[in-house]
Amino acid sequence: MIAAASPNILRLFTGDEEQHETTDDSLISLSDYYENFVLKEIEEDQSPGSIKEDRNAIRHFERILGVRDIRSYGKDDIRSFSDGLKLTTTKAGKPLSPSTINKIWREVKAVFSFAHDAELINRVPSLGYRKKSRLVRIPPKIKRETITHDEMDRLWDACRFATYPTRKKDCCRSWQVLLCMFYTYGQRTTDTLNLRWDQIHWQDRNIRIIAKKTSKLQSLPLTDVVIRQLQSLPSYRSTETKIFPGFTTSGHQRRNGSWKTGWRATWRRDILPAAGFTDRLIFKNFRETVATRYNTIEAGLGNWITAHYVQGVTAEFYDNPTQRIREAIENCAVPECFLEEISSDVNPALTKTRRKAV
Repeated sequence: MIAAASPNILRLFTGDEEQHETTDDSLISLSDYYENFVLKEIEEDQSPGSIKEDRNAIRHFERILGVRDIRSYGKDDIRSFSDGLKLTTTKAGKPLSPSTINKIWREVKAVFSFAHDAELINRVPSLGYRKKSRLVRIPPKIKRETITHDEMDRLWDACRFATYPTRKKDCCRSWQVLLCMFYTYGQRTTDTLNLRWDQIHWQDRNIRIIAKKTSKLQSLPLTDVVIRQLQSLPSYRSTETKIFPGFTTSGHQRRNGSWKTGWRATWRRDILPAAGFTDRLIFKNFRETVATRYNTIEAGLGNWITAHYVQGVTAEFYDNPTQRIREAIENCAVPECFLEEISSDVNPALTKTRRKAV
């Protein structure tokens, strides 16, 4: 912890009694304090993704308010920080959402709280007593209903209109299998798109991934439907390392309304309109659907499979799914499109494969 050892000296006492001294006359910026003090305390417990988010939030803070001593910030500075974030835009030229603004403030506030606990600052700066955890009000959102089987059938058929990835032979089949993975497991988009064949353990009938955001190991039971769909992919019969090669660029809508090519652009520009969707269905909706669907079968199952910890879910279940959990997932009803006959030109049973499924 950090404690005031004397009026002029601050010392960081680590577990092995090492001391790091800083005089009151020297500037201690928010970024310096995080890198030299806070990170040493939290690094073992924090995922690389969380540390990256911390650093990004601090960069925003010092970009807007300048690099100053951590002890010099007050209410007016936080108000200026809030105003600056409201004027900040994404790469696509869109303003930051209220949720993103509040999330950035939570990361920054955590560093100030650390400094306050160490008696480096007298109080955590904020806009007011009742607004310590947020800078802007988040408008109420109407949650989308879970994705139905009928909607999945429509999305499945609309995959034939996909135009990305263009350099791959079977773009439609890749998108259909991707939808099957999203609907079955509800993993985060980055983790799903970056799946590799060596993460598929055919004999153990599971998929093992380390989530990019949390750095936690997640073991997902393979179902007969998923195995059949995965083995229909062209990449299954090739030397490709990734299951979904070519999904490398997300793409976005430019300010003039045109689209930069990518998987996100294809989803919104090609697939959704072709499926007749008037609302903006996003990949997060699959995650919500999975959690809701599996929790209906058994309490906590949806949280387990989407890697959202709940009371009673142990590390044993996390790494080694029990037969009870396997059966619940295997017996869960799936859309009819997942069961349709796969054409012979992509049927691995009719061609020589290099990945033997045991």
